[in-house]
Amino acid sequence: MKNQIKIIDGFVWFLVTDKAKEVFSSGLFDVYKLHNDDSESLCESYADINDALESGLSLAIEVDFLPEESPSGSLANCFFSED
Repeated sequence: MKNQIKIIDGFVWFLVTDKAKEVFSSGLFDVYKLHNDDSESLCESYADINDALESGLSLAIEVDFLPEESPSGSLANCFFSED
């Protein structure tokens, strides 16, 4: 299974590279290009998405910052709870 998340400087991104155009057209989420220097930029058009795909960049939507400290010490518990 391919990695579906990327963490950059403590921020979690959910990778949508294969479905970026569908996500963009839905309007539900902003789609970002994740650059090789660990910066990101907002995709404002299909041309931005095509440019990222042609350049081999990942496309992602924002999740959130990781908590500074997980009570159980498990990364999985940062994303899943029994609530």
